[in-house]
Amino acid sequence: MYSYEIMTRLSELALLDFSAGPLAGAAVEDFDPNQRIRLRNIIQTRPGGEKNLLSLSDDELDKALRFTTEIDGKIYPTVTGMLILGKENRIAELMPTVKASFQVLEGTKVKI
Repeated sequence: MYSYEIMTRLSELALLDFSAGPLAGAAVEDFDPNQRIRLRNIIQTRPGGEKNLLSLSDDELDKALRFTTEIDGKIYPTVTGMLILGKENRIAELMPTVKASFQVLEGTKVKI
């Protein structure tokens, strides 16, 4: 196996989760408090939502949902944490290739 194949193979074996890793250059201050409120509202209003999460502090919620990770005693946002809770301008700076697309199909025909 070549060195450049290792990450792909680990991912295939479910031994690597890129999204759970820390995002270089990010800090917990890059989280948008409004997105956290939105997340808590979603948990509250969705049937079958894990209501136990609502009793957690922000730090505990981040850890439980793997939005943050601890390295050498310091807390860093993960890729997932930034995508869910990150401020738009910081996401654009730290992850310039991030993009979301939405497609509507009618059968196999693309409508939008």
